[in-house]
Parts: sequence; structure tokens; C-alpha cells
Amino acid sequence: MSESEYPFSGVLMRLVGVLMPGAFGKQSQQHMQDFKSFAEMGKDVREARD
Repeated sequence: MSESEYPFSGVLMRLVGVLMPGAFGKQSQQHMQDFKSFAEMGKDVREARD
């Protein structure tokens, strides 16, 4: 598991960060899973997901 820090410079992004703290982590996790699939199996993440 990795740990990431998201610095928000704008007021709107700070508000979004407070209201939806898990959204950024979930998106990062999905990107890491997509990359793992690509690196290990050559799966194209642009293909339709079932």
C-alpha cells in the first residue's frame, strides 16, 4: 500500500477535499490497479470494463 499527499491550493479544491476525503484515494487505487494489470498481463485499461 502506498501513501499519497494531495496539497490543495484553491478554496474550492480544499472544500472538495474536506467533503470527499476518500475520493482521491479511491481514484489513486484504481490507477495503481490498472497499471498493475497492464504491467503484469498487458491488459489495456481503455477496454470496456465488465
